[in-house]
Amino acid sequence: MLLTKQQRARFRAIRNCNYQASLRLEGFVSIPNKDSYLDKLTPHEIQQQIDKIKSNYAK
Repeated sequence: MLLTKQQRARFRAIRNCNYQASLRLEGFVSIPNKDSYLDKLTPHEIQQQIDKIKSNYAK
């Protein structure tokens, strides 16, 4: 079994990989090293960014 710290690191890696894939599907070009800033955002800040992106599609 993985330790809790290892599980969290694995979850972050998978989440970042999925995020990169979704950006590519939407046509965005991303720099892999620059996505680590997501780990520094609070859940509220992440939700604000998601809402901002959604508002662009709702026009």
